[in-house]
Amino acid sequence: MNNVPFPINYGILSIITGTVSFMLFPFFGYIINEFEEMEIRVLARIFGMNFALFIADRLTFIGTITHECAHAFFAWLFGAKVGEVKLLTFHHRNELGHVRYFPRGNIIMQHLQMFFTSCAPVIVNTFLTALIIYNWKNIHHWYLYILAIYLIISFMNHASMSDTDLDHYFHSGKIVIPLTIGVLFICLLIFRPV
Repeated sequence: MNNVPFPINYGILSIITGTVSFMLFPFFGYIINEFEEMEIRVLARIFGMNFALFIADRLTFIGTITHECAHAFFAWLFGAKVGEVKLLTFHHRNELGHVRYFPRGNIIMQHLQMFFTSCAPVIVNTFLTALIIYNWKNIHHWYLYILAIYLIISFMNHASMSDTDLDHYFHSGKIVIPLTIGVLFICLLIFRPV
């Protein structure tokens, strides 16, 4: 690519980087979801499916709370109107909690709100897990080790994106991917080595 003029190099680099970056959140969410499904299958063999779902979903309620708080916070942070926030739902088998939000502003702002709100649990719960792992050496009591392991499992079990989250994420991609590519291209042009 050294023979190609620099704007084209930067354009290609921006397209590749923007597209790969966009695919990271759903890919990571998918991997986390697969681990959770594997966890449920293993627990179901030992304890039965109902108890396995109770352990993986209900016993790890802290992860559900951070998942829903992440949606609500990112929706608010990016300017969406946050409606109903349900941190824990015990009467629905397929729904652990939910956040209803309403995008506001121009079409770009609405898509940015949908994008960041939909992938917020992946960002927040992964960050919280990394924070615990980073501070692992500062844990000095056995009960704190147990608490740390419980929190890691809770956060990671609920760091995946739901089908609704994925729908909003990919719908917002029509605006977010070209916008990201454009911003990357401009940044590369401005900060290019002389």
